[in-house]
Amino acid sequence: MRRIFAYLQLFRPDAALISFATFLVGAELAGGIDLSDLLAACCITGFSTNFCYSFNSWADWEADSINKPHRPIPSGKLSPRQALVYSLVLLVLSLVYPFFIANSGPVLFAYLLLPVLGFSYSSKPFSLKLRPPASIFAVSGGLIIPIMVGYYSNISTHGPDLRIFFVSLFIYCLSIIPLKDIEDMRGDGDWNLYTKYGGKLPYYALAGLVANALIILLFPTPFLLRGGLLLLFIFSSVLILWHLAHPDQMSRLYRRIIHIVEMGGALFLGWQVLYNKGIISLSLLGGG
Repeated sequence: MRRIFAYLQLFRPDAALISFATFLVGAELAGGIDLSDLLAACCITGFSTNFCYSFNSWADWEADSINKPHRPIPSGKLSPRQALVYSLVLLVLSLVYPFFIANSGPVLFAYLLLPVLGFSYSSKPFSLKLRPPASIFAVSGGLIIPIMVGYYSNISTHGPDLRIFFVSLFIYCLSIIPLKDIEDMRGDGDWNLYTKYGGKLPYYALAGLVANALIILLFPTPFLLRGGLLLLFIFSSVLILWHLAHPDQMSRLYRRIIHIVEMGGALFLGWQVLYNKGIISLSLLGGG
C-alpha cells in the first residue's frame, strides 16, 4: 500500500483536481454531465495528466532533491527506474484509451496532444521546460485541454461559441504559469524565469491579466463566463499585488493562486449545474 501511495504522489493533487474538475466544467457548459463524462474525466486525469506530471517527476528528480526533497524519488520512496516504468505505462494507456471514447477527430487529437506535450516538456531532445517561452505554452496548453475536451465531446453543432472563453483561459495560464518558477528557483538553474527576471515576473503576470480582462470585455462572451473570468482576474491581481508588498511571502504566491482557481472552479461548476437544471437563472445576477 505504501508503494502504491508513493506512485500516486508522483502526481500533484492540485493538478489532478484541476484536470478532473475542468473536464466536468466543460461537459456542464455543453449541457450536462453524465456517466460517460465521469469516466472520461477519470481517464484524462488518471492516465494523460498523470503521465505528464509523473514523467516530469522522474525527469526532475535531481532538481527536486533541492527544491522538493519530500517528493517520492528524492525521499527514497521510489527509485528513478520505478518512476520511469510507471510513467511509461501511463504513456501507453494515454495513447490507447482515447481511440475508444473520442467522438470526433479534433477531440481525439486533443486527447493525444496532452501526453505529447507532457513528453516534449520533460524529455530530451525536446526538453521544453528548459526553453521558455515554449515551456509556458506547453504547460498552458496541457491545462486547458481537459475543459476543451469536456466541452467539445458533448456540444452539438449548434452549441454556443466559446472560443473567446477558451482563448482567455489560455492567456490566463500564460500569465500565471511563470510565477511557478518563484518556488523552484534554487534547483532549476539559469533557465528559471525568476532567476532571469526577478521582481519583473509578477508585473508580467499583472499585464497579462489586464490584457485578458480587455479581451473578455471587448469580445462577445456569455454573461456568466465573463463575470466568472473577471472575478478570477481580479482576485489573482489582488493576490499578486499583496505579495509584491510582502516579498517575504513571494514563494507562496503561485500556490495561493492555484487555491483561488480551485475554489473558483468548484463554485462555478456548482452554479452551472444548478443553472442547467433550471434551479437558478441569470436573472439573479441581472444577466440576460
